[in-house]
Amino acid sequence: MKFTPKTILIILAMLFFAPNAFALNCTIDEKPQVLFGDSSEAMGYLGFENYNYEYIDGWLHITGTIAQNPCCYASYPVQWRIMDKDCSLEYSTARSSETAWYQSSYTGNTDWFTVELQFSATGVSSQMYYRTNSYSPINSDFPKFTEVSGIEVTDYVYIYNNYPPTNVYSMTFTPIRIFTPPNSSVTITSPPSGSTITNIETTNLTGNWSILNPDMYHDIEFSFSSGAIGESTETFFITNLNSGTGNFTIPLNEFSLPSNGTWYLKATLTYKYTQLSDMLITENIVFPEGYNLKLDISGLPTAYQFTDFPTWYESNAAGGYEYPSDFASSITDFFIPIFERAGEFTNRTLQYFNSNEAYSKGNELGSVFPTTQAYLDKINIFFGGFPLIQFFEFLIIIMLSIFTIKTIFKFIPFFG
Repeated sequence: MKFTPKTILIILAMLFFAPNAFALNCTIDEKPQVLFGDSSEAMGYLGFENYNYEYIDGWLHITGTIAQNPCCYASYPVQWRIMDKDCSLEYSTARSSETAWYQSSYTGNTDWFTVELQFSATGVSSQMYYRTNSYSPINSDFPKFTEVSGIEVTDYVYIYNNYPPTNVYSMTFTPIRIFTPPNSSVTITSPPSGSTITNIETTNLTGNWSILNPDMYHDIEFSFSSGAIGESTETFFITNLNSGTGNFTIPLNEFSLPSNGTWYLKATLTYKYTQLSDMLITENIVFPEGYNLKLDISGLPTAYQFTDFPTWYESNAAGGYEYPSDFASSITDFFIPIFERAGEFTNRTLQYFNSNEAYSKGNELGSVFPTTQAYLDKINIFFGGFPLIQFFEFLIIIMLSIFTIKTIFKFIPFFG
């Protein structure tokens, strides 16, 4: 066969865009009971059953039961495979695979056994116990450790056998992560949750932290958020997580708490590997849950609070009703946070109507424009002097004008 340059080019393109020749794809074939061609029943157990998994210190641990016939072993026994991706969703490369529970020297009666696989950063340990009433390995084959190099915390694992897909004896279980970050915690020892703080300068936040697999995280980030309008404070960082545990003492003034009221502590971990999560940080790991401090500092503004609904109702409700109805009282807890946030927002907004405050904020904001304008002028140079920025400003003014006119025509019948 003669290969023309055009044919060679097409072949090279196909090789370039084709999946890796060593890539594997798996079709899920998961069953609650997997039979083997030479399976024998033992006390109601038959084949591979009771599949389950959990994570121990973050690493995958698979368990199940399997029936064993003394005359022989399965032609296609259960195997495990480590992949760099979820092979049920995309082409993936196998790092290693091995038979899970092959027992070459078992000579007992037909019986059933508890089986386990424990994955780690260095390999896989398989174990096979006689039933469940004796946690000793059935023979010298177990426990068996298979060393695997290059394992990543983002890898996937699935168990399978080599029967052709859709065969009555075939199995390919859903791939699952080899590693899931375990729970970590930051425990606050002082001051107690709910304490009233009257002096920020002399108060310290003390406690300890316990981070499992600390090499996965950059740091712990501490901050407070307001119970009024969700405002957050400055963030304090602990960056040395190498030991996995430690104690801390943080001066409360590090957070620059801006107002009196209830402030809730939040501590999160920042991932080094974004593949471990859709987010860059973990959930709040503060213990006790809901830890908060109540600030009552002289000179600090106080967050707006709405705490006496019956009195407010008596003073403001129209219609001559002296007391709120049962229905109104029942939804009080729903509306009070809304009123408090609205009230606090109003209090913060009113600061800008103070002439001295307005001048200060305006001067601070205005000082930015000269510097900004200097950078924008440089941009115009790259367009041969064409006033690109001014052109965009003109377009924005036109669009705002059109929006304003359409709004007037829509909502004011007289203009319509």
